[in-house]
Amino acid sequence: MSLMTAVGKGLEMAARRASSADAELVQTLINAASPVEVNLALALLRQSVPENDLVRMVNLRAVFADVPTPPFTAGAELAVLGRALEYERTDRSWRRFVDCEAGICGIEFLGDGNSVLGIVLHSVEGKVVLHGAADSIVSPAALEVLMRHEELADALIEALHEIGMPLAPLFYMNMGDFVSENASAGFQGVAALF
Repeated sequence: MSLMTAVGKGLEMAARRASSADAELVQTLINAASPVEVNLALALLRQSVPENDLVRMVNLRAVFADVPTPPFTAGAELAVLGRALEYERTDRSWRRFVDCEAGICGIEFLGDGNSVLGIVLHSVEGKVVLHGAADSIVSPAALEVLMRHEELADALIEALHEIGMPLAPLFYMNMGDFVSENASAGFQGVAALF
């Protein structure tokens, strides 16, 4: 299964779960920067969510955590997006629109040469910056857009690969792997509170 297929399936499942009563906990598990919040959300979700779904959520978290935070220097010039993926050049960016279930969506890389100053997601709801919230991996608004429009997640992964920034997240096979790797960070965060 390709990374894009795995992310698409993970986003679809997370969107279903997020439409339930556990919506905030799902978003916290996938997106919170604080290990304490992540471990707390996991503990609460374990009571009502099957382990396979939880594994998909933490793997989705690993993918988003692997997306570089702008500004960053790409491994190739952004012009490669135009040649390889039909992005169009604007004054300060490269952008591409894709068909989504709800209409036309898009992704835009702000910058020039191999400097990426920001990544913007376009949806029928409006524009959101992918990063920008200090307390989360990606901005909460961007996570909501990605959960509603998985085509944008595919386009993001494809574009990052093309500009020499392929994602190589560490995937978890079961919740035991995730807990053993992240529990100490959670305990340290709790200890810091007292």
